[in-house]
Amino acid sequence: AEYYINASYIYAVTPCKDAYTAPQLDQSKVEYIAAQGPLKKTVVDFWEMIAENRISLIVMLTQLVEQNVPKCAAYWPDEVNATIIHMCHGKELAVTMISEEDYPSYVIRRFNLVSGADESEPAVVTQLHMKLWPDHGVPDLAEFATVLNEYQKLKMSDVNKDAPTLVHCSAGVGRTGIFIAADIIK
Repeated sequence: AEYYINASYIYAVTPCKDAYTAPQLDQSKVEYIAAQGPLKKTVVDFWEMIAENRISLIVMLTQLVEQNVPKCAAYWPDEVNATIIHMCHGKELAVTMISEEDYPSYVIRRFNLVSGADESEPAVVTQLHMKLWPDHGVPDLAEFATVLNEYQKLKMSDVNKDAPTLVHCSAGVGRTGIFIAADIIK
C-alpha cells in the first residue's frame, strides 16, 4: 500500500440564526469524510481510514465501472460470509461481508471489520450503495430522495452516530458534494 487516500474532512455546520447570519463550521465535529473511490492500490488505505475514524456508515455513489471506464475498486468481499484480509503496517484488517440487501435504487451491504489482533469486537460497517447516478449526470430525483431518506434512517439507527459518514463517488467531488449538501439542507 502507498499509505494514502484522497479524502477530506467535512465539518459540521451550525444552522443560521437568521437570514443575515452565515452558517458556521464546527471544527470540533467531523460530520463526513468526502473521498475518492479507492483504486486497487489504495483499498488497504481506504479500510485503514475507515478503522482509524471509527466509520460505521459508507455512502457509495458510483458503480465500479461506468461506460466501460473503471471508477472504483471493489473494496468489499464479493459474497456474504466471504472475508478479505489486508495487511496494513504489519497488522491484519479483516473485512467480512455479513449481509447484502438489494433494492431497486440501492444496495445495503454490512461488513464486520476486525483490525489487528482484537477479534472480540468487530466493528460493523454499513455501506449504502446508490445504483444509478451517472458520472457528470443527474440522478432520478425520486431515486435520490429514496436513497437520502434511507441514509438518514440508517444514520439515526446507527449506534455510532457521532462517527463521520464516509461518502464517496469516483473522484469524491461532484456526486459526493451534492449528496452531502442535500443531507445538510434536508
